[in-house]
Amino acid sequence: MKKLFRLMAVFVLLVISVQIGRVMSQSCEVGGILSIDTVWDPGTCAVYRASNSVLVSSGVSLTIAPGTTVEFDSQKGLEIRGTLIAQGTSSAPIRFTSSAASPMPGDWAGIAFVSPQEFTPINGGTIQYATIEYAGGGNVNPLEVDRRAAVRVYSAFPTIENVTIRESLTSGLYVWGTSSPYISNNQVVNNHQSGIHIEGIGIQAMAPIMVSNNMIAGNGSANTDAGGGIDINGTPTTIRGNTVTGNAACHGGGIRFSSSGLIENNVIAGNSAPCVPFLESGNGGGIVYTGFETIIRNNVITGNQANNSGGAFYIRLSSPSAGQLTGNLISNNSAKIKGGGLFIVCCSVPDIAANSIVDNTVEQTNQGGGVYCYWETCPITGNNIYHNLSGSPAITPNDFTNGHAAGIPDINAENNYWGTTDQGIIEAQVYHFVDDASLALVDYLPFLNQPIPLTFPSFSVNHSSGAPGSYFTVVGSSFPAGETISVEVNGFSLADVPSGVNGEFTLILSTTSADEGNYQVSGVGYPSASDSFRLQIGETVWDQEGTGPVFELPAGIAVSEHLVFLPTVLTP
Repeated sequence: MKKLFRLMAVFVLLVISVQIGRVMSQSCEVGGILSIDTVWDPGTCAVYRASNSVLVSSGVSLTIAPGTTVEFDSQKGLEIRGTLIAQGTSSAPIRFTSSAASPMPGDWAGIAFVSPQEFTPINGGTIQYATIEYAGGGNVNPLEVDRRAAVRVYSAFPTIENVTIRESLTSGLYVWGTSSPYISNNQVVNNHQSGIHIEGIGIQAMAPIMVSNNMIAGNGSANTDAGGGIDINGTPTTIRGNTVTGNAACHGGGIRFSSSGLIENNVIAGNSAPCVPFLESGNGGGIVYTGFETIIRNNVITGNQANNSGGAFYIRLSSPSAGQLTGNLISNNSAKIKGGGLFIVCCSVPDIAANSIVDNTVEQTNQGGGVYCYWETCPITGNNIYHNLSGSPAITPNDFTNGHAAGIPDINAENNYWGTTDQGIIEAQVYHFVDDASLALVDYLPFLNQPIPLTFPSFSVNHSSGAPGSYFTVVGSSFPAGETISVEVNGFSLADVPSGVNGEFTLILSTTSADEGNYQVSGVGYPSASDSFRLQIGETVWDQEGTGPVFELPAGIAVSEHLVFLPTVLTP
């Protein structure tokens, strides 16, 4: 009898276990307005299926646990007016995807962070270690179709980190209004419009945005208007340490930048502007720069192609404060019409110095294999400009072409290295008044007898985060030797330190008095460099490492929610 009882008990437990397993593995249907804090986790439901759109109300949080899968029916989406905490892990990422049996781009709308009041931004929360795929759909006013994206940020500042955003019918990420998201270490790939599109107008453009260490690849097409990889319009932005490759757009295949900010330490390679040449169409295979007060430095810009002009750069500026173009390697780019490397037109020109502009080509003979300048002031001094060709096939040496009419001031192209010390050969590589009396002169005398070494100043902090009370060691290298480097933290002038014989220096930051928040440390010289760290209670308290002068960070200068101070634009 006891044996029979034990067998019956085991049977009942097995039945209960099977039933629980069925509940935990089933698909749970979700949708509607969340008015209380909610948790989704894979231990409760294997899949959360949004048969209706989900709205997280103001003051409410939705927490999504690692390993959770959320599927969305056609045109449905997730809107955050409160807080989203979607923190997966590298081994258990969160997945936002289509519920269709055969998913396609545009199956569902996407994830939107939206402030109920346009000029009162919300935090919005965090998405980390997640995949967002097959979004970018929904019925939208045709005039606002460019505002559709897999992830949309309207007046919010969420953290988007270690996320794969792919196969959107429109853009991967769209940012608008008084927003300042933190966008770092993401894979933004194979989206049908811009990979990242950031837009602001007037007062909305007051919050600087950081886009750092992302892979932005295979986005856009000939149907994309501008900025296949990254499109910045009106919002101060730092673009740092990204790989921007294989993207396409009619105007700015890799990046379209129409704002102020900083573009540094990126690889911008293999992008294209494939559209039929017409006005602005087909220009800027690598970068279209129509902004102001922007430093573009220490980038590798190679293998980009424009069906019109500006294989690497298309520069059209109207601000008298044009910024800097310095320390870049601009090589193996091509254009069909003008400017295989750089095409510069109207109405001011950034300081173009210490770049290597080499091995670029243009199909039209003598139309600027390296540089084509169509403006009366086009100072390009202290660069390496050589081995650039024109023609089809590209066999005619053509490092520089002045496309402006005769009778205006000469173009200042002094103190460049042209790959030779033979003035006759240099003359043959420059197309200007000497070759065509209708064109203005390029003044390339004197010229350098040896190439300029292309060294990129760097500024590194030994830890990316720590608790208040930590010590951070800051190392600068490859700055101008024997110069005074001004060190700023979030725009606060901290100290002036001398660089050594190799352009190096070290200093220690003490955070005993500092507040929680984000800190950007900048070594401001010519050129400049910067790095950043975050102070947060609960992180490691770091002891001092290395030697150097110790400077105490004062209270009151921390920047919350990932705002970034841009370094000052200086001229040599």
